Amino acid sequence: MWNQPWFSVQEYVLYIKKQSEPDSAYREVSPQPLPGQNMATISNLVPGEHYTIQLNATSADSHGHQSIVSTITINFSTLLPAISGVQIRSQDDGSILLTWDATQGIDNYVVKYRENRAEFTTRIISATETSYVIPSPTPGTQYEIHFYAEKGSAHSHTLVFTIDVPAALAPNCQDLDTGINYDVGASWNKNTGGYKLRCTCSAPQQYTCDTAEWCHADNEVYDPGETWTRVRGINLRESCTCRGRGGYQCEPTNCHDQGRGYDEGQTWTTAVGNIVSECVCRCAINSFGHSRCQSTCQQPFAVLNERAKRETDEPEVNE
Repeated sequence: MWNQPWFSVQEYVLYIKKQSEPDSAYREVSPQPLPGQNMATISNLVPGEHYTIQLNATSADSHGHQSIVSTITINFSTLLPAISGVQIRSQDDGSILLTWDATQGIDNYVVKYRENRAEFTTRIISATETSYVIPSPTPGTQYEIHFYAEKGSAHSHTLVFTIDVPAALAPNCQDLDTGINYDVGASWNKNTGGYKLRCTCSAPQQYTCDTAEWCHADNEVYDPGETWTRVRGINLRESCTCRGRGGYQCEPTNCHDQGRGYDEGQTWTTAVGNIVSECVCRCAINSFGHSRCQSTCQQPFAVLNERAKRETDEPEVNE
């Protein structure tokens, strides 16, 4: 587009050439602008190329005077094709990934980025690349990214993006019960809900706990190898040992008979049906170093009781 000259125009002639070509390479544009017009369209230009156009305006010679010729010369460049298929996202490692479709006929790409309106960092990327990674962005900040293609001094339309970088996870584990932080790989013990737990930090903010190392019995927690005495029923005593991994073994430390416990050397009578036995509790040290007790019973009254019962039940015979 141009301003009309001060004189009456009889003819416009519009020429164009690439700036890298000699002046002899000027060629006429088709169609040519008509008198009275102040704009023209030039088609089939090469994207990213530098051009020079020359416009000659010739005055009308209606009185036999010499024609006036006015010439305008303009240099300009065409825009490169817009970059297509652009995607941007945060990756698991915290970096920002920019990807795009290949653009033909360019020299390179340009990525400019900055954090929270700081100074731009500029990176020139080869024309053969279709991705770029912004490494180690600051967690919890916003980044502004400008992206375009270049050929010489020409460039494509600039694409502008903003992306929020997620806040980073703390590089450790925080015990939710105690609030204490532990490094990745560290282990610790804690008591919660009546249980003793062994916890291990496997990754940032990821830890697991289990009770397998200890024995939980009788509302108490016992270490591997630890022993304790338990009493059940009427004087039923046992000695228990924690074997680890949640398992424990109990051995009687006195004699048990029909829900009652009897200490070493103690005697008692027991009856099963009509058979009455006399028992005594005897104890010995087993291979684990614990006292193991067994009851030894004899039946001195069994036959007598049966005979006495028969004699009582038989009728008396009078001769």
